[in-house]
Amino acid sequence: MSEREFFRFTNPLDITIGRGRIIWAEALTYEGKHPPYQGGTFLEGWVLPGGARTLNRERAEAVARAIDGKSK
Repeated sequence: MSEREFFRFTNPLDITIGRGRIIWAEALTYEGKHPPYQGGTFLEGWVLPGGARTLNRERAEAVARAIDGKSK
């Protein structure tokens, strides 16, 4: 598998509008030893810029549209 294929996001819930893309991510629990990575949980949802997640599809689509608008 090439690096390009490895990093391809193919979840059917991913949102792509023009050049704007918001990916869907499953829930994740992680452990870390050094601040700020001291462990925690990410809920499932669309991942917004900055790492926040949302279950609101309309919000995720609006962010994808905004990203597309800024890229022109």
